[in-house]
Amino acid sequence: MLQVLNMELEIVRIVLSNEVNQITVCRNMKTDADDYYTVIAISDTAIKKFVATNIAVEGLFGNNANYIGAFTHQDTYNIVFNYFDEQLLTNKEAVYCENFSDRKDLVQSFLLACIETGLMQSVGALLIENINVNILPTKKIYFNYFLDFSKINIKMDGKSYYKKISLFIYDILSAEYRAKFEDDITRYPNELRLLLKKINLNSFDSFSSILTFVKTLPTKPAIQAVGFKKLIRKFKTMTGFFRKHSLTVFLLLVVLVTIVFATIQIYMRVATNKAIEEKTNYVGIDYIGEVYLGDMDV
Repeated sequence: MLQVLNMELEIVRIVLSNEVNQITVCRNMKTDADDYYTVIAISDTAIKKFVATNIAVEGLFGNNANYIGAFTHQDTYNIVFNYFDEQLLTNKEAVYCENFSDRKDLVQSFLLACIETGLMQSVGALLIENINVNILPTKKIYFNYFLDFSKINIKMDGKSYYKKISLFIYDILSAEYRAKFEDDITRYPNELRLLLKKINLNSFDSFSSILTFVKTLPTKPAIQAVGFKKLIRKFKTMTGFFRKHSLTVFLLLVVLVTIVFATIQIYMRVATNKAIEEKTNYVGIDYIGEVYLGDMDV
């Protein structure tokens, strides 16, 4: 039993334990209500110093509504968060995501939840794990703070952070196509292939840039057709273009026919004139007997 932060915390579940930290779910025995909290007890000296300094100096967790406080107990530095019932996205995703439109809404909710945490990059990246990401029936994403500091990259930069977030949402968006086509990314919609390309090029440098891209995604992207289906799709695309630009196409055809007709006429006239010239020019012997048949002026 820990009597800290005006609470009496009793461990009801150990989530994780390693050489760097222990993560537990505790109940506040001081109240009759079922108030549960996540407690992260950090024992590693370097990580303790890093976290304590950032809380005291940089205001780490200061803008996080689920942060309760921090305390020192024996040789550990402990941070406490509200605990929420676990409804893991990995278990509920298929239930709440029937189509791509649902997945698009889901990743927007996920991005907003990331923004609301207000965490610095190195700590925020620890949240982007399946064990932390939960979903409500309303498709609202929320986090439990099972932050495993043994995985922290203290020097993580923005590109690495946003790349990890982008890859997480890519996995959500591509789940339907991954089930159909496995690793054949060439069959994925163009929009998802473009997203993966931008991720690999580190094109995203903020939540805003990721969110802007997600909003441009169609609600029902087209998959890449192969074989006969691909030919049909190309034909439909061409006919659709002709219908949309029928007047322009008609005028272009008229101009093209006119040019071809004029070219043929010019060619025929040149060929005719040349033939006439060839017929009027005598090409043969110069003498029959003693009679000269050539040009007398020469």
